[in-house]
Amino acid sequence: MMRNLQMSNVRVIKMINGEEIVAKVKSENEDIVTVEKPAIVMMAPGDNGNMSVQMGPYCPYTDDPLPIGKHVVVYMVNPNTELLNGYNKAFGS
Repeated sequence: MMRNLQMSNVRVIKMINGEEIVAKVKSENEDIVTVEKPAIVMMAPGDNGNMSVQMGPYCPYTDDPLPIGKHVVVYMVNPNTELLNGYNKAFGS
């Protein structure tokens, strides 16, 4: 059964290879989650010595929705407010 998600449904998705992406979930079924505007999330040293979150395009070579097999997904969770605001600012609300 395919479940279409109508409103902005941004999620953090952790993959089995360690990558974390943040993206708008367009639809999902038992086997696949389809996302739009995916961004990879990375930790990097900040100016003051603390770690900071950085984002960059994930699969920037297409504007098509990206299907991800659930067999490679460790978890899918809601982003915290700070990450959601950064994602919306960089990749559109």
